[in-house]
Amino acid sequence: MLSVSLRFCRLSAQRNGAADADPAQPLLPLLSLAEQERCARLPAIHASRAIVARALVRTELAAALGVTPSSLVFVAGRHGKPALLDPPRPLAFNLSHSGEWVALAWHTGRDALSLGVDVEQRSAGRRDVMRLARRYFSHPEQLALEALAGAAREALFYRLWTLKEAWVKAHGLALAPQLGAVSFSLQDGALAVANATQHDTGRFLHGETDGDACASLCVLAGEAQPVSVDAWIGMPRGDWSRMSLRGWSGSLSV
Repeated sequence: MLSVSLRFCRLSAQRNGAADADPAQPLLPLLSLAEQERCARLPAIHASRAIVARALVRTELAAALGVTPSSLVFVAGRHGKPALLDPPRPLAFNLSHSGEWVALAWHTGRDALSLGVDVEQRSAGRRDVMRLARRYFSHPEQLALEALAGAAREALFYRLWTLKEAWVKAHGLALAPQLGAVSFSLQDGALAVANATQHDTGRFLHGETDGDACASLCVLAGEAQPVSVDAWIGMPRGDWSRMSLRGWSGSLSV
């Protein structure tokens, strides 16, 4: 059984003075000096989210590998997908962030099967979803969106976008040229995939995090490979609560 772990963090932009101290600041020492310097150049709220994201990666992957967070060295692969340099045992991981949300997926399976995760916080009415769909989505996906309006169209757009981006990230591909080549259909809660590329289709899990965000996971595992997924929500070095995946769809077990 391949066990995939999902971790979600949510860092609100709404804080009121000292009573709502920035929860990211105590995590700063977990980052490398280069990471701290990059975060220092960002606007405050973006810096906080970047700190949480990097601390999440370092603490969770270090725990999975039985090493210290500071010992992890990251390198950029083709198209910028990050990887660990010389991990003590096989590990595959992927990170995503959008708005207030950060998502991390990883596993330590023997074959280090690649995976991709994407989370997207909805921005109601602030994005021309049909313009983006006509540029990046397949024709059937565009028709599905055109058949809807308002919030329903927007919800479907974000669901399709996260599925497509998770697949692209699992393969470590350039994002834009590939989005229209793999097409998803969501009918009555069932997920179907039409793959017109030379790349593996993979296995998927998809759903909503907390009503205002969608997330998708793609694991490049064959249909015969048993895969389970567990999800938790919290903060690095803080409390974690198991996250229900009830209502999520796809071909991965929860």
